[in-house]
Amino acid sequence: MDALLLFLWLRALDERRKQWDIQEQRLRENILQQRRQQVQDATQRFQRAHLPPSERYRQTARKNATNIEDALSQIQGSLSCYTQNPSVLSTTNTRR
Repeated sequence: MDALLLFLWLRALDERRKQWDIQEQRLRENILQQRRQQVQDATQRFQRAHLPPSERYRQTARKNATNIEDALSQIQGSLSCYTQNPSVLSTTNTRR
């Protein structure tokens, strides 16, 4: 009986160790991802700061154009539910 309890205890300990290892790996991956993002942001800021003013303006205009395109696609996506379900557009007070 003692051998069975020892076996179960060791199995539970091994399972906890595996869970801890998985959790540690996720934490490391998240930290690395944050660091990569910080380096990328710093690089972009540095590059923007060292561009001539005319280049900065063009880059901003391009970024605004993509934002406008994203907004348009979101609007079109939200409108598609109305075109797929025409009953949404009909009035609820059709009886008089």
